[in-house]
Amino acid sequence: MLNARREEANRAFSAAAVLEDDSSATASSTTAVWKHWGNHLEALFLNNYSENTALNVGLQALACFLECARITSSTKSRPFIARVFWLIKMIYSAGSSLHQPLEESLKRSVGGIPAANWLFWVNEIVGDVKQRPSHTGTMTELLASVAEAYPQQVFPVLRANLDVRKVRERVAKGKWRFFKICHF
Repeated sequence: MLNARREEANRAFSAAAVLEDDSSATASSTTAVWKHWGNHLEALFLNNYSENTALNVGLQALACFLECARITSSTKSRPFIARVFWLIKMIYSAGSSLHQPLEESLKRSVGGIPAANWLFWVNEIVGDVKQRPSHTGTMTELLASVAEAYPQQVFPVLRANLDVRKVRERVAKGKWRFFKICHF
C-alpha cells in the first residue's frame, strides 16, 4: 500500500514537472514543482537511509534541488544549494560505491547553474575540495568556473584556505589560469 502511494506521488510529480516545463510556465511555479518533488524524494531517502536508496532516490532529490538552483536567482537559490551540499554529504557517506555516480550526477547538473548562484558558497566548495580531494573533480571545476567569473571574490578565500605553495604550483602549471592576474 505504501509503495503504491509512493509510486503514485512520483508519477504525479513527474507529470507536474512535464506540464510546468513548457514555455508559458512562470519560474516560481516551475521552482515550486521541483522543490516539492525534491522534498518528497529527500524524505523517502531519509526514511530508508541506505546505499540502495541513496542511489535510486537520493541522487534524484539532488537533481531536483540543482534544477531549482538553476532556474532561480542567486539569492533565491541559496536554500536549494544548501540542500545540495547537505545531500552530497549524506549520499557520499551512504557508501563508497556511490562516489562515482554522485560525481557523474554533479557533472551533468552544476554546469548549467550560473556562477553568481555559487559565489555565496565558495567557502563550502573549498571545504568540500579540501575534505575529499580524490573525489572532487566536479567541485574543483565548479570552483574554477566561479573563480574565472569572480576572481577578486574567490582569491581571498582560496588564499586563506589552501596551501599557498599548492596554489602557486597550479598557477605555474596553468591549471588555474584565472589567477594569472593576481599577485601573491
